Amino acid sequence: MNASIAVIRAVAGEITNRIYLPILITAIVIAALLTGLVIWLTTMNAWWLLLAIPLVIAILIVGALLIIVRIIIAAVTPSQNKTQRKEVKAFTDKLLNLSEITQTPKFILLFRIAKDVLSSNKSHYVESVISDTASLRSDFTALRRSFE
Repeated sequence: MNASIAVIRAVAGEITNRIYLPILITAIVIAALLTGLVIWLTTMNAWWLLLAIPLVIAILIVGALLIIVRIIIAAVTPSQNKTQRKEVKAFTDKLLNLSEITQTPKFILLFRIAKDVLSSNKSHYVESVISDTASLRSDFTALRRSFE
């Protein structure tokens, strides 16, 4: 695999993990609260058990989607050693800092990186950001060397 593509996939995986974790925690909290609400309402009247049926179905669907997304993230992200993971996290911090300065939402940033991973064009979003930003250029070059 091309080293640049491996770096872009590693950065995309790191950004995706940073978006995925809060969504996972929120989904778990909402599922727990709704389950507790249904249990409490069932103590009032047994008819509230009918609410549990669509709730269980919704929780299972959301849980399955979250598991599928996690598997896809793990499949796309290249394997990395400890130093590579540290360098990818530092590079992602700088990239996300830059996106915050330019006020680019994380979802749009992730979409543009995912488009780069899937397309076969030579122009990549991360590479264009790096060429525009001098401080990221050396970090990207060092990170690419670690993947070779």
